Amino acid sequence: MTAYKLVTVDAPYWGFGSRLEQALMAGERSLFLESHRNCFAWIDEWFGLTVEVLRELERQSDYSLNM
Repeated sequence: MTAYKLVTVDAPYWGFGSRLEQALMAGERSLFLESHRNCFAWIDEWFGLTVEVLRELERQSDYSLNM
């Protein structure tokens, strides 16, 4: 599995923008790493499932998140 994420931050505030950008990027990086770790930790639950079953799980997740 390969995951790419492009995140851009532009805070054009003199004297504060650079620190704000660095803080936001650090938070985004930690969120992405934590999500990847969780996905890898759950490998035993989804390994061996068919594509159809995975798609159904995706639909259920999408429905529950968008309620």
